[in-house]
Amino acid sequence: MQGDDGVERREPDVLVTGSGRPGTAVPDVREVHATTLDRVTVLRCGDLELAVARVLGALDVRPGDATLTGTWADGRESGLLAAVRA
Repeated sequence: MQGDDGVERREPDVLVTGSGRPGTAVPDVREVHATTLDRVTVLRCGDLELAVARVLGALDVRPGDATLTGTWADGRESGLLAAVRA
C-alpha cells in the first residue's frame, strides 16, 4: 500500500479462491466489450462473459459458472467477486 512515507507493507486480510482447475486451457481473447449495469461490470468476448461485482452481494452464481470468491480474515461472510460464464 502506498503511504505518505512510501510503500507500506500490509498483512493480507482476504483470501481469494477460484473454482477452476490449474492448467485449464484459456481461449484467445480478441475483441472485448464492457458494460456496467448498476453494481456489476460485464466484459464480453465472443461466447465468454466475465461478470465482476463492484459491490459485494451484487452477483448470483449460476450453474456452470467459474467463480472467484473472497473470504475476509476478520470472519465476515465470504462473497462472490467474479464469475466467468460461457
